[in-house]
Amino acid sequence: MTLVIAVGAIAYQQHQQYPLNDSSDTMSDQRTLDAASNDKQRSLEGEGNSQGPWKECLGMTFDDCKAVIAQAAPDLKNAIFEIPPDSMVTMDYNTHRVRVYVDEQHIVTRVPQRG
Repeated sequence: MTLVIAVGAIAYQQHQQYPLNDSSDTMSDQRTLDAASNDKQRSLEGEGNSQGPWKECLGMTFDDCKAVIAQAAPDLKNAIFEIPPDSMVTMDYNTHRVRVYVDEQHIVTRVPQRG
């Protein structure tokens, strides 16, 4: 009985700290989407960042994302790798490569970054 009350109290505290249906969450989500859209536009205009991460790639096809990264960081042109779902990868950290995680339709599902 005590355990149930303690877990309930923790859940209540977390809900107070991070409410689920707060209008400010919607506003911050919209700001995030706007920022990603602006990043995408800058990348398409050739103003990309060469160090990453490349947030604008989320939702793009792998080929489009690869073009954005290659334009922003020419040193990575031959080191951009498509990682299909449930693939195993090494755990080493290599700043001279970018792994682009995609779904079955080759749509980018994680923000690509060096490593």
